[in-house]
Amino acid sequence: MVYQLSAAQIQDIECKLPPQLAALRKQYPVTISLLADYYHAPPFPQGYKPKLIEIYFDELADGPGIIYQHERGLTFDFDFYNPSSATFFMDLDHEVAYIRLNSVVLLNRSEGIVLPDILPETNINIPEIEL
Repeated sequence: MVYQLSAAQIQDIECKLPPQLAALRKQYPVTISLLADYYHAPPFPQGYKPKLIEIYFDELADGPGIIYQHERGLTFDFDFYNPSSATFFMDLDHEVAYIRLNSVVLLNRSEGIVLPDILPETNINIPEIEL
């Protein structure tokens, strides 16, 4: 499945990103569109403690592979968990905070955040798999 960018998204990409990044839009349309949306966004404040962390492993995934919710712990969705994917996104409280494409970090707004402590005895909710 190929994601088609709208004319407005293409214009945003061309206006907000350097040409070498904008050129990647045909191969990674969702990644580059998200990058354009947050490229000039300020970093999260020093000491910021997110209540929701969502990690996506594929730009066309229907959902995150890993979710951390404050007071609920971690949830893995193995339908969307693919750490070998070329794309990697991290959303903090519904804002894109980090984007990596292959081994290149394109966006990192998360340097000052405080990640939650996840103790070994924390329950990890793993969805049941139907056979």
